Amino acid sequence: MSPGYVLFLAAAAAIALIVCVNYVQLQSQITSSARNITVLQEELSDLEEANNTRYNNVTNSVNMEQVRTRAEELGMTYAEADQIVEYSSPSSDYVEQYESIPQDGVIVR
Repeated sequence: MSPGYVLFLAAAAAIALIVCVNYVQLQSQITSSARNITVLQEELSDLEEANNTRYNNVTNSVNMEQVRTRAEELGMTYAEADQIVEYSSPSSDYVEQYESIPQDGVIVR
């Protein structure tokens, strides 16, 4: 064997070794990431379940009949048809009212 051929084989073996080591490292990172994703998905599932449970507890704790009774005690009533003013706001769906709404119902800024 000539020295050039030995040098070529040594370089090819070194490159093959480097490629294999990098491949094993990438596989390890992929496996680690997959485990991490699984753990995070389980945590998300647990948090969503806890959130839904708390939401349902809050929703069930509100008695709308008590709210209606308290509103009547405070003098609150439903709006009459002549009290409702419909308006259109061309700029957005959010309106801050600083003055009376015009009779034509159009708010221009």
